[in-house]
Amino acid sequence: MESLIRQTQDGKRLAQLSLATSETWKDKNTGEKRDKTQWHRIVIFNDGLAGVVENYLKKGSKIYIAVSYTHLTLPT
Repeated sequence: MESLIRQTQDGKRLAQLSLATSETWKDKNTGEKRDKTQWHRIVIFNDGLAGVVENYLKKGSKIYIAVSYTHLTLPT
C-alpha cells in the first residue's frame, strides 16, 4: 500500500492509497484452488485519519476497513 498525502486549499490533509483485497476458494467442479485479487482506490478526507495514514501505514501494512455502500445500476 503506497499512500500519498496531499493538502486541500484550506490546509487540511487528505490521504490517497490503494488497497488489495484477496479471496481464495476451492472450485466446486474441478476441486482446484482459485484466488482473485481486487484493487481499490481509497481517499480519506478526514485530517486526523490522514495523519494516521501518514505516520503509521507503510506498504504491506495490514489494515481493517469497515464499509457500507450501495451499488446503483443505471438503465442503458
